[in-house]
Amino acid sequence: MEEVFGIEPGLLNDDRLARALDAIAAQLEHIAGTVGARAIGEFGIDVARMHWDMTSMSVHGAFPVEGQDEDFPVIGYRHPRTGASI
Repeated sequence: MEEVFGIEPGLLNDDRLARALDAIAAQLEHIAGTVGARAIGEFGIDVARMHWDMTSMSVHGAFPVEGQDEDFPVIGYRHPRTGASI
């Protein structure tokens, strides 16, 4: 790292990353909103029909055929592999 990027390897450990994420956690909504607003202004994005959905969803596996409508299957609610709750 030091030879290529000029960064001391000890500065790039898991503990340091965790502390950085902890430090920004309280400001995450402000940061996301500010970055989003800046991008809209900077790139002239038309937001008249924009919807920002920050949820996570994953579907995996087979579900029982009984009680299912072929056009509208019912999917069970669980925690996806990302760890986010649905």
